[in-house]
Amino acid sequence: MAAGPAPLILNRYRPIEHRARGGFAMVDIVWDTRLQRRVAMKRIPLTVAETDLPGINEARTAALLNDPHIVNVLDFEVTGTEALLIMEYVDGPTLGALMRESPELLDLDIIASLAGGIADALGHAHENQVLHLDIKPDNILIDHKGHVKVTDFGLAQLSSVAGFAEPQGGTIGYMPPEQLTAGEVDERTDLWACAILLYQLLTGHNPFLAHSAQESYDRILNEPIVLPSATRPDLDPTIDEVLLTALDVEKDGRFVSVAAFMRELTPLLGSPQAGTRKLKARVNQRDSEALEQGQGGDKRGGGDGSAVPAEASSKTGTAEPSPLEPSPLEQREHPAFIPAALPLLDRLPFLVRTFLARLAAALAAGSMTFLGLSGFDLSLHADSQFLLLMGCVAIVALAGYLVPQLGSALAFCALAAGLFARGWTIVGVGFLVLFAAWWLFVGRLGRGDSLTVTLTALLGACWMPFAVPLLAGWSLSWRRATLASLASGLLFVLIATLSATDGFAHSGLSLQPAEGLIPDALIALATEPMTWVFLLAWVISTLTVSLLSRRGTRLVGVLGAGLATVILAFAILIVPLSWQVDLPIAQTVMTGSTLALSFILVCLLIWLGIPSRLEGQRGAGKQGSHKDRREG
Repeated sequence: MAAGPAPLILNRYRPIEHRARGGFAMVDIVWDTRLQRRVAMKRIPLTVAETDLPGINEARTAALLNDPHIVNVLDFEVTGTEALLIMEYVDGPTLGALMRESPELLDLDIIASLAGGIADALGHAHENQVLHLDIKPDNILIDHKGHVKVTDFGLAQLSSVAGFAEPQGGTIGYMPPEQLTAGEVDERTDLWACAILLYQLLTGHNPFLAHSAQESYDRILNEPIVLPSATRPDLDPTIDEVLLTALDVEKDGRFVSVAAFMRELTPLLGSPQAGTRKLKARVNQRDSEALEQGQGGDKRGGGDGSAVPAEASSKTGTAEPSPLEPSPLEQREHPAFIPAALPLLDRLPFLVRTFLARLAAALAAGSMTFLGLSGFDLSLHADSQFLLLMGCVAIVALAGYLVPQLGSALAFCALAAGLFARGWTIVGVGFLVLFAAWWLFVGRLGRGDSLTVTLTALLGACWMPFAVPLLAGWSLSWRRATLASLASGLLFVLIATLSATDGFAHSGLSLQPAEGLIPDALIALATEPMTWVFLLAWVISTLTVSLLSRRGTRLVGVLGAGLATVILAFAILIVPLSWQVDLPIAQTVMTGSTLALSFILVCLLIWLGIPSRLEGQRGAGKQGSHKDRREG
């Protein structure tokens, strides 16, 4: 005789599937017979009576939260033996599942999308006097539209007082000192957990995971933190200070709120909109692969597919991987899923992308060094002098490969030395003062800033100088793009003039013979109105690309580059005609060709997937206790 249907829970919910068992709860997928929809039910066993359960009020308050980035709690009941939370069914994986399946670090666009969603959820909860106290990868879900949703609000304290969790209901590795020692918690406790989660996303490592609360506490107090920018080249070093401030041992040393933290962090990450699209592609491709293997799309990898995932193993002895096991970046044998919609560069392994970025920095630093040292005549045999020159170029290029900002500084010094060697003392002093100030206050803060300006010599020699302002607008925030564009424009005018090239079509890689303290050609250009029109158009073209590509999409970036190229063409080719300046036909054709080549190069790089807005504004967070324990 066939078994009858499972009995209804609360006279309403029919069990469909047992999904997960965590540290203090079980998760079932159930059918709501009244509203005819699938929901998730979290069942929390109670070891004390409801009247003795102080966390119950916060759990009920959390059920009132309503935010697109928070998993909605639809119902909350307490029976004699358990608390039942009825939550929306999120058909998608947890962040923990995505991290375990990925053999390499998530890119900055995806991290920006995740950070924004988590911060919005925490901000809404904090405004309503609700703390989470258990932010971790397995409490972050991603649905099939790529939207981020945070679950388990208000349950950490409930689980703690019910006797099922670590101190204050959190997870070891994601709890700050005050939570580990059962001290007073507030918004900054959630801020710390959010910061260490983002640190783990950026570096692939959580330095505070441990077997016990005491061990984690000791690590927080005593072990140095590897700077995130030392682990991946696409990070602005400013992000180190922002994260270390959020991870201060003392609450008073952290940002005052999650919103304040995100104001400093967001400009240093990628495009949240692009990250949402990439998350959507990953989740959908993930399900497609699971279906091809004969599995349910929401069952792959474990701990996903419901509004409430399995808890992390630092709380439980379940099948979830131990946080102390080798990283899945090292364990995984199969290649990562690569969505077909992702740009080519995003499909390449992280190490390959790192090599290409460092190679560009090396070539840029080396070319400018070659230009500067061409001003020296050491009265050596030609072969010996060439070998010495190439040796110096190789050293600076290696510095640029290892530390792009150092490579750019050495390249500027080489060019200044070349100017002095040619006898252009006044020009050399002016160049050294201006570019030393720019490098100290701006260029050294971000790889994108220094690389954009250092590329001027290389792209100018390759007949594509106008790619420099367009790339600055695409890659940097508008303020830093403007500064980088102005610096590169002045540098290009200087190089084009002192290498004796004709007009602004390109620049050479060797300095012309000396002709006084200040070259006559440079004096003539400084008094020529067209020079300043050119520089103005150079900067405006950067702002055009920057403002039009704020969404970070490749199509808008290409359209912005096209409009910026038109602005440059108008300033260089049309304005002189209106001023009745005769331009030789050969020079006009050469300039037009250079503009076209620059535009094609930028479009190609955007299509390949060079990062948009990797660099941001300088962080202003206070220095935390971790600062003195850094490890580069």
